[in-house]
Amino acid sequence: MSFTIKTKVKVPSEKDTRIKFLSLAQQIGCTGEVKKLFKKYDGFAQQYVNDSIAREKIAGNMIQELSNIDLQLVAWLFNDDNEILVNNKVVLKLIDDGK
Repeated sequence: MSFTIKTKVKVPSEKDTRIKFLSLAQQIGCTGEVKKLFKKYDGFAQQYVNDSIAREKIAGNMIQELSNIDLQLVAWLFNDDNEILVNNKVVLKLIDDGK
């Protein structure tokens, strides 16, 4: 018999998350692109500061765009099911296409 225990993982602060993204971007060589993306999404977040649904979608879209720059930027966010969640909703899932 086997079982899985679901545990909550502490979500890093926004500041810590940004530092991690920028550190990875520097290693990969895409710091400028990531900073530009931060600026773009910071503007969106300011527009929708009181709309939690919009902010959730903004976070999901930003993760998608970061993964388009380089999947290594967001790889640390994947859970055991190869998903990235924002407020318990899947925003990105890796699928094995069998190739």
